[in-house]
This record gives sequence, structure tokens and C-alpha cells, in this order.
Amino acid sequence: MFDLTGRVAVITGGGGALASAMGAALIRAGARVAVLERWGRINILLNAAGGNIPRASRHGKSPCDLTVDALDAVLRLNCHGTVIPTMVFGEHMAAQK
Repeated sequence: MFDLTGRVAVITGGGGALASAMGAALIRAGARVAVLERWGRINILLNAAGGNIPRASRHGKSPCDLTVDALDAVLRLNCHGTVIPTMVFGEHMAAQK
């Protein structure tokens, strides 16, 4: 559908089910995908880190049973997991123009 030959993509959370499928699609489009490797340049950042934690899973219980500390942990995991890589890799990408 599109050609990413020569482009480098970084995927946070690349070991997860969704991120690994997205990585495979990027590879099929010609991109070099970095999960732990260093390619020297970054063209694409795919923030896919995140998820849930066992103590925040309700499994049929009321959402009102969720504790504030469990909610805070999930928010840190998902929000910080997106913002921090964007700050780090965004600065690098901006310097590359």
C-alpha cells in the first residue's frame, strides 16, 4: 500500500501482540524496525507500550471497586509510556528534520 524502504521505525512495546503485528506490517512495507537495536536514524515512532495491571482488572466487578493507587499505576503505565518516548525520540527526529 505504501513504501517505507530505507525508513527506520522504533516501536515501544514491540513485544506485545498489537505492536508485533504493526511491526510486521512495517517490515512488509520495507521499513527497518527497531525494538532494541540502533539504526542511527529514526523516521517513525509507534508508541504501542501500555496495557493494564492485575490489580486494576475488574473481571466482572464494579468499576467503583478500583483503588486510586491501581488507577494511578495504569495511568502512569499508559500515559508516561507514550509521553516519555515521544519526548526522547521526538527530539532526535526533530534534529534530523
